[in-house]
Amino acid sequence: MRESERKRGKLTDRDEVMKKWRNKRTTNRKKREKVGNMERERKNKERGNDSEGQKERICVCEREIEGKIRISERQRETEGMGKQENIDLGKVGKNE
Repeated sequence: MRESERKRGKLTDRDEVMKKWRNKRTTNRKKREKVGNMERERKNKERGNDSEGQKERICVCEREIEGKIRISERQRETEGMGKQENIDLGKVGKNE
């Protein structure tokens, strides 16, 4: 089939070479990315920054943040500043 396409002028030798070169380039890039990812994961494990450890740390941080938000909400309620008295800072700046 390629012989007949080549005879009709649809597919030249240059097109075939370019196609092979393009395929080779993409496979090499994929190999490099894979090796780079593996090296990055190895270095992270050595440092203790592997993805599993990061997930645990993120969960701890989220819990701490949620706790601080809850504490601040309780303080507002005890001080008498309920959620109804929120001041819109955008409107205050425009009135000046």
